[in-house]
Amino acid sequence: AALLAGAAGLSAAVRRRRAARRAEEDAAYGASHTSFYTDAVAKDKYDTLDEVLGKSLKDVKLQGMVKELLDACVKITEALRVNLVTVNDSSNSFGDTQLTVDVIADDLLWDLAKTSKLVCEASSEEEPEIVK
Repeated sequence: AALLAGAAGLSAAVRRRRAARRAEEDAAYGASHTSFYTDAVAKDKYDTLDEVLGKSLKDVKLQGMVKELLDACVKITEALRVNLVTVNDSSNSFGDTQLTVDVIADDLLWDLAKTSKLVCEASSEEEPEIVK
């Protein structure tokens, strides 16, 4: 029984060390992180966004829209880093309970839609009616 208790204590100590190490790693990345593994080989130079869009999309306006959406994604990411995920007291028209992050992302995308010269009409999960 003493041997089992010692082994259990060692196991708990190992778990505490591992948890502390994970907490240090998480703190180094701000919140938490995810590792992605790939077999891709690093290059000396990568195409710029403009180069990728130029090769992938011939429509210049569509290239501009993609850039605007990516800028909105950056704003959403920044906003979500500093806001807690909480449940709002409301639900959307599909019956889903709204989270604060849903509303934040929706508001930022609507800001884009209202100010963009490239967006003619829009709708969202939170506001499903088409707005021109």
